[in-house]
Amino acid sequence: MTNEVNRPSPTNIEAERVALGNVLLDNGAIPEVLWQLSAGDFHSERHRIIFAAMRSMERRNRAIDPLTLQEELVLSEQSGRAMMADVAALIDGVPRLSNLTEYIRQIKAAATKRAAIRLARWLENEAGAADVDAGELLSGLVEKVEELSAGQVVDDLISSGVAIERTMKNLEKRWAEGREVIGLSTGFPDLDKILLGLRPKLYTLAAATGLGKTTLALNIAHNVVSAGNQDPPPVGLIITLEMDVEELHVRALSTATRIDSYLIESGKLGESEKERVRKASALMAQLPIEYVEGFTSVTARSIAARVEKVRRKYKRLDFVIVDYLQLLDADDKHENEVARLTEITRTLKRISLKYHIPVIELSQLNRKFADRAKKDPVLSDLRASGSIEQDSDVVMFIAPTDYDHPEQPERRLIIAKQRGGVANVEVKLVFFGNQSRFESAAREQYPWEMGPKANGNGSYAKEDAMRF
Repeated sequence: MTNEVNRPSPTNIEAERVALGNVLLDNGAIPEVLWQLSAGDFHSERHRIIFAAMRSMERRNRAIDPLTLQEELVLSEQSGRAMMADVAALIDGVPRLSNLTEYIRQIKAAATKRAAIRLARWLENEAGAADVDAGELLSGLVEKVEELSAGQVVDDLISSGVAIERTMKNLEKRWAEGREVIGLSTGFPDLDKILLGLRPKLYTLAAATGLGKTTLALNIAHNVVSAGNQDPPPVGLIITLEMDVEELHVRALSTATRIDSYLIESGKLGESEKERVRKASALMAQLPIEYVEGFTSVTARSIAARVEKVRRKYKRLDFVIVDYLQLLDADDKHENEVARLTEITRTLKRISLKYHIPVIELSQLNRKFADRAKKDPVLSDLRASGSIEQDSDVVMFIAPTDYDHPEQPERRLIIAKQRGGVANVEVKLVFFGNQSRFESAAREQYPWEMGPKANGNGSYAKEDAMRF
């Protein structure tokens, strides 16, 4: 059996030599080598010393060649004369290359493996310490793993030719299929027409208490995974910080069966109704949705760890829902709520971009909105609105149709912001609160289907959007 403790450290000395040697042969290699690597990426101690000397010279705009490098090593008291043979070895038989990408990748890969070994040793020591809190241990582990990932070199340069080729390939496919919905279907056709489906963006859904923002988010989640037009079906992750999963699933069973959620919980059902609930529960048990209950601290960064866990389990993840934003804990201490929410929303935005998935965050409205009578919410009504408004690609508000009778089932979903799409438009919905479901309201043609009415900023006048 292999003794893992005695395994040699992962390294690629030859790749290190080629990279440093090419800087000596041609200072044109400086951006590729000196800007993408760090001294810690080199396994050889002498290579680390030489790299640090090269970086120091590059910062002072000094030419780097064998002679000047030797002088730098002497001046920096790094045994320059003794290392003369090492400097000479860097260019002995080393080919001059115009592209060092593969060598840089190999150096980084070996450095990452060494860092992973150090992380494993750190984790073993910390986990074995009696005075270490388990929550703090996991938070520290997530942070260190993120640091490890951030150290990877990513070839993120995309030429115009590659970009347009990729764009046209997707467009041609979409045109051939005749698809209007680009992303995941919400299950509400009118909303899909506006958003073109849920795409890799940060969505904020906000409303006053009791208007159904949790219900709408859950309806969308179940509509996405049970649409039946994808094989395998989309996978979702729901972070529930206000309710436990049992409460959410009673709501979902009510939605599926059209049976009042109170009756389901109280058991005041006939046998046929109980059988409907049982059949619905059997179907729901197969839905690929994972949940995180907020019984312990949940932070935006810890959500990233859950995302990775779900991706490993299903080999994919298609959307995340957070209910709700203000109940998330910050990873770092902040002096006020605005700074705390700024950290959280930006982390959720990065999760959306990194994993190329839609992230839907539910949000409260601020106290000023509660003091305002019978007016629709606006972007400034978002609690700590600056960061939420700035980081969100789409902001949606649920509002009653009749403020004098807010108990009426008619609702309006106001798309107040949509980066790259139409905004200041509304979708009419009907809210069946006792059955925890929304449905699309019957309607006439929407304004944007009749052609744009110019108002100078690419959106549609709200008074026009309200006329269905």
